[in-house]
Amino acid sequence: MLTNADLESSHQKIVIDSMKTYHQSQQEKYKRERGQAQEVRTETPPSYGGGSIRISGDKKPDSNEENF
Repeated sequence: MLTNADLESSHQKIVIDSMKTYHQSQQEKYKRERGQAQEVRTETPPSYGGGSIRISGDKKPDSNEENF
């Protein structure tokens, strides 16, 4: 027989697990985006000076999103 306390504790665990999973997926997404940005930067010819500036500009909205 389950008591209310048992139900509450199992519910909290589920919430915490889903939060962890969400956070991990966000980290994976962030790493993937950073990895892609670095790849683009290495493929960019040195004569094209705007490459790294444009990429660092693209990253700023992402870091703001993660703060909210």
